[in-house]
Amino acid sequence: MSSSAENRSMESLTCPVCGAPRRDLSLTRCDSCGADLTSVKAIEDFIESLLLDARNEIRNRRYPEARTKLEVASWMDQATASIAKLIGSEILENEHRYGEALDNYEEAREKRIAADKWGINLDEKITKMKEMLEVERAAKEHFNLALHRSREGFFAEAREELYKAADLASYLPEIYLLAAKVDLSLGSENAMYDDIMRFRQLKPEDTRGEQMMKELEHRKVTSRLQTDQVFFALCFMVFAVAVIVLIALIR
Repeated sequence: MSSSAENRSMESLTCPVCGAPRRDLSLTRCDSCGADLTSVKAIEDFIESLLLDARNEIRNRRYPEARTKLEVASWMDQATASIAKLIGSEILENEHRYGEALDNYEEAREKRIAADKWGINLDEKITKMKEMLEVERAAKEHFNLALHRSREGFFAEAREELYKAADLASYLPEIYLLAAKVDLSLGSENAMYDDIMRFRQLKPEDTRGEQMMKELEHRKVTSRLQTDQVFFALCFMVFAVAVIVLIALIR
């Protein structure tokens, strides 16, 4: 019996002609009514190959390809959806969606899906997801504290809290957006640029990153204009003093 078949619903383990249980899933004929199950077996084998391929894609970090194959397998056989969902949980891990992954692993344990057949240790996964969620919670506490400190005007303290948050959960985009705003208040243009770029990398669809970049460019232009104004003012003062001295010498 194939590994995926062990986890399928009773409907998929019965003959579609007579409804009798299929005691040997490797056979291409029903051992009760003799119906030809070649096409059924071919579909089952193809679905299992999709699941195996998806598992290999995940191991090789080709997540979009894996997700596509899991979706096709689930569409072809609803009884396979639970297995596909379990295998796809590692994609959620990669996307730092630890809460969703934890729910899937706990659901698989509840349904008694043979996860070990797919190289997945449910107990280890559940423990790991809980640990990651705890780390993320601590990071969000530092972020919230930084938010409060920045609103109170304590930007240096806010920046320190954001460093701590980023050390714990560098994948949270909101950390870098707030850091960019704090950097702006501290006058740290280079740090602000780095934080904006990191935010845009993590959340490219969010237009706030682009708005912050425009604000940074505006600040740079304004700063250059102010510098030029100071320079020209000093030049004028030097010229005026030189003229006064020259007039005094002539007299």
